[in-house]
Amino acid sequence: MLKLWGLEGYIRGRIKRLDPAEDPEGADNWKTNDALAGCLIVNNITDPEALHVLGCGTSHELWQRLEAVHGRSGYQALISTLREEGENICDHLDKLQHIGRESI
Repeated sequence: MLKLWGLEGYIRGRIKRLDPAEDPEGADNWKTNDALAGCLIVNNITDPEALHVLGCGTSHELWQRLEAVHGRSGYQALISTLREEGENICDHLDKLQHIGRESI
């Protein structure tokens, strides 16, 4: 939903809050879009997760807190972990393929 509504930049902190003195309309639009992003996040998390985001002022803060709670996940986290441990990714994938063939 965040991508669909074009709000991913708000939660990632790439779209910065505008100065109301310089651009009042832009600042209002930013505030509305950020609030919508925050609403989408809050309405799609569990009650225990909601405890971690109490007091957040922006959707970016909400997202950062949730990332801190859940940590990195997915293939990018796996690749990053392998790199941190110094393992060659190709060697690791070869090991996984070998294990997979043995289990068949």
